[in-house]
Amino acid sequence: MIELEGVLDEAMRAKLLAIADKCPVHRTLHAELSISTRLVAAEGAPHGETPPAE
Repeated sequence: MIELEGVLDEAMRAKLLAIADKCPVHRTLHAELSISTRLVAAEGAPHGETPPAE
């Protein structure tokens, strides 16, 4: 929800709504996301094992 305060004409309200719709956070929340994660063994570590923390 966007709440606007002050005296704004319809053109100003429409412009502010258009700006809000272009906000990267707004666009991300409305987009379909596909996140894939995978583990990659560090160089020199046996396959599938994580080396000890340094």
